[in-house]
Amino acid sequence: MTDRDADTEPTRQCSTDPHLPDVPVMTDAALQDRVEELIQRAFRRQLWTLFFDDEGYQLLMMPMADYPGAPDGPTPEGTAAQLLANRVAYVCDFIGATRVAFAWERRGPEQSTPVDREWACGLAAACRNEHVEVWSQFIVHDGGVRWFARDDDA
Repeated sequence: MTDRDADTEPTRQCSTDPHLPDVPVMTDAALQDRVEELIQRAFRRQLWTLFFDDEGYQLLMMPMADYPGAPDGPTPEGTAAQLLANRVAYVCDFIGATRVAFAWERRGPEQSTPVDREWACGLAAACRNEHVEVWSQFIVHDGGVRWFARDDDA
């Protein structure tokens, strides 16, 4: 190592996953681009949670297959949505994430279904109760990725 190397600041590596881009996501359009880049289209039913810090760096991306059929289904810790929001809040605290985005992957057309809307609304509400900021939600369908309309998940 030379003296010049010692004076150079290391490249910021925020993600714990070397496969995640180390470029901050600052806008809604950039967020959709990120989801499209990473997930592309649906292959199975699962929920992706993307965790971001306050500078827009993506810290983690976590898939969850086989989530319950309805957000209000009972668990030992409340509803399924409450349990999931609790776990998301825990991960946020653990890794220093300040907001999340959800991508609902499922086979089918881009139009949202009643189950899609029920889960989006239920999880958004449960996250608010856990003081987790949900940046946005997406539907990952057979043809690609679409923004879940804010009217759908409010």
